Amino acid sequence: PGLPVGTVNLAFNIPLLLLAWRFLGRVFTLKTLRSVFIQSVMIDLASLWLPAYTGDRIMAALFGGIASGVGLALVFMRGSTTGGTDIVSRLIQLRYRHLSMGKLLFLVDVVVLLLSVVVFRNIEAGLYGMLSVYTAGKVLDNVLYGLDTGKVLLVISERNGEIAQGIMEAMNRGVTFLHGAG
Repeated sequence: PGLPVGTVNLAFNIPLLLLAWRFLGRVFTLKTLRSVFIQSVMIDLASLWLPAYTGDRIMAALFGGIASGVGLALVFMRGSTTGGTDIVSRLIQLRYRHLSMGKLLFLVDVVVLLLSVVVFRNIEAGLYGMLSVYTAGKVLDNVLYGLDTGKVLLVISERNGEIAQGIMEAMNRGVTFLHGAG
């Protein structure tokens, strides 16, 4: 009855692309425009050939989030975005560089989801959406930044030699001594 979803997606991204041009640069914006165009065409083509999924919503949310996270990471690694909240997240990251793209995208998407819950009065759909965007954010960060996360414990003591020996023997972990003054 209405316009194709891909066409609407492209139209909604025009103001965000203008913001991206202003704050993120010409190259980034042209790459994103290409991604948004390809995505819009693929959405419209997929809706013609693929039936709507009507199975388990939790499985759809989880696997949709995984697929989104991997896909977004691949697009982001090429210096682009897929438009929409991706552009908003990149703009926010200009100010808060210490926040990962997965966390920023999750936060922005949660705001959108909360607004949609209020507008459409469908809490259940919002909860499934949150499950999906949380999964996508985690997968995105794992693909972009890796799974290897380490922990650091600083021990300040006059008995540092004894503590280090205990850690190496009991926990089979290495230790590093730092000398400093303050």
